This record gives sequence, C-alpha cells and structure tokens, in this order.
Amino acid sequence: MHRKLKLAACFAAIIGCASAQATTVLDTQLVPIDDFKWAAGSDGVYENGDDKYDQWGVVGPDSGRGTATITANHPWGAGNGSLELSANGVTSSKIGAAYYPEATVGFGPLKDLTAVSFDWKRAIGSAPTDSGPVMRLMLFNAANIHVGTLAWEAINNSVAVTDDQWESSNVMLGKVFNSNFKADVAPELRLPSPGLTFAELMRNPLFQDLNVRAVEVGYGKGGTWSDAFVGAVDNVIVEGSAATVAADFEMTSYAVTIAAANGTALPASGTRVLAGQTLPIELTPNTDYELVNATGCGGTLSGSTFTTAAATADCTVTATFRRIGAAADAPVTNTRAVPTMNEWGLALLALLTAGAAALRLRRRR
Repeated sequence: MHRKLKLAACFAAIIGCASAQATTVLDTQLVPIDDFKWAAGSDGVYENGDDKYDQWGVVGPDSGRGTATITANHPWGAGNGSLELSANGVTSSKIGAAYYPEATVGFGPLKDLTAVSFDWKRAIGSAPTDSGPVMRLMLFNAANIHVGTLAWEAINNSVAVTDDQWESSNVMLGKVFNSNFKADVAPELRLPSPGLTFAELMRNPLFQDLNVRAVEVGYGKGGTWSDAFVGAVDNVIVEGSAATVAADFEMTSYAVTIAAANGTALPASGTRVLAGQTLPIELTPNTDYELVNATGCGGTLSGSTFTTAAATADCTVTATFRRIGAAADAPVTNTRAVPTMNEWGLALLALLTAGAAALRLRRRR
C-alpha cells in the first residue's frame, strides 16, 4: 500500500480517477467549525438559504478540542501542504473536514458512485496503537434525513499504519461499517460487525438508493485514537452521478519571478513562497561580471543574497550585473581625422608651389 508519488492517488482510485479533476483547497478557504455547522448554516436546517455548500469546512462535536487545519507540516508529493488532524492532548476528541455538494441528493445514490479514495498518514508522535485517518460518507434518505454514516478505517481493512508513511486507499475496494447508525430512523440499516464490503452495500436494496449527501475525512473519538494522535489527509476523491469532488489541500503561496541577465539565481525564477514567509535568493554573476544591485518584492540585498519581504502577492526581483572594469574605463573621445589629398590635389599643390617660387625669383631679378 506504500506510495511515493502524489499520482498514486489515481492508481488507488482505479475507477473514475482519470475524470476527477483536482481542485486546490487553500488554508484560507477552509470554513471554521463555528461557521460551517455541518453545512446546515447557523439555523441548523438544510436548504434554508444559509448553508455552506460546495465548500470544505471543519466538523466535530464542538470547537476547542481536536483541530483540523491545512498546514505545511505534512506536504504531499509536489504540493506544499495537506489537511492536518490533531487530538491536541484531548482523549476521545473528534474532528475532521467535510464537503457537501449543493444538490439535495449530494453526490447521488450510493449505487452510482464511481470513485471514492483518499491519501492519508499517521504522523510521528502519535501513539503506536493509533489508527490512521478515516473517511466517512453521510447517507441521507429521500426526505433528506441523515440515516447513517459509512466509515472506512485502516484497522478494519488490515492496513498496517506506519508513522510518516503516506498511504493511498481506494475505499470502494475495501470494507466499511456504519459509524453513525440512526436506530430510531432506519433500524434496518444496522450493519453486522465489522461491516460489509463497499461493493456489497452498493448492491444492497436497503443502501443502494440512499444518497451520499457528504464526505468527511478526519478521525473519531473511540478506542482507535489516543490523545497524542496527529495525522494528515490529502487528495480526497468522491465521484457520483450528481456531483464530484477532488480536493487537493494546499497552503497559500506566491510566485517570485527573478530577472538576472548576465548572472544566475538560486532558487530558480518562479519559485513559490508561503504567504507571510520570506525567500532568500543567492545571486551569482557570470564570468567577467559583478553584482551591482537587486530590487523588488520589498526585499534587501546583503552581499550576494537578496531576501524578499514577507510574501503577500506574486512579485518580481530584478538583479543588475555589469562587466568587470566597465565603470573604470576611460571614456572614449571623438578625434577629428586629418584630411588627406588625392593625386590631383597633390599635383595642384605642387603646381601652385612651383608658381609661387618662380614669381618670387622673377621679382628678385
């Protein structure tokens, strides 16, 4: 199950991954838990005008316990971040991030799903007994009532959890259990322990027509997560007949363009820097050139290192190099050319000279 590249998410989601285009979810776009309210808005009622649809938001029993934030602490593949989950020393805490499509049917019926997958890891510092992050699918009936939650967890799928090792899991090829069974609403949906395969439920008449209203990734209170748990999630894919989400959690960053004619710059032009952070740039002149100055991005030059100000937008650094000795060279002055005569001019001059000499000699006589 080990994966070394971010593209492994597509191999894990064998069905439908090719058609799910990833959307970047930035740290500033994750809706806080007090505003998200499980996408039901401040009034707690679905479809009432204040719902947080088509957005990722933090969910949990209450705020101030575990945390779910997009950070740069666990970057995955070519990205600069992921969704970090932390128990913060609280026993039996529960936190995660969820996404609700705008349509009442969510992603559509369970039987019509074509891709369900996510990448996850347990971070160093967690307890050895901690499971990895979990994925949950919220099942709603035709009356838009939450009747149960299907949950995929590593421990129920015989997946070994290793600290700081990213895993890519295709939920549709695994086993799920009902983690939020509504016995008073739909007692017939109780699943046998330890659950059924996803494929079995897609064919089960009791489940197959239930709408997958939302997806959640996180960890949940119970015996499989300690108060030391830290984990991360990225590349969440759910593809259904009514909606699709493919979320890539990243940190806000800005591009630094570097113009350095007659020299080189490290890192290269186009390097991205996290919001609020600075970027040191080492400037090296080409042979026979020297660094004169560098400006841009609100930065300062010290020796051969130019350091930008804290990043707030894309910006450009311009480094100026000049040829060594160019400033010390004497200025070139224009000199008049000495006029010269051609053969006819010389002959005329000789004739005039000879005439003048003959005239002087005649006068003397």
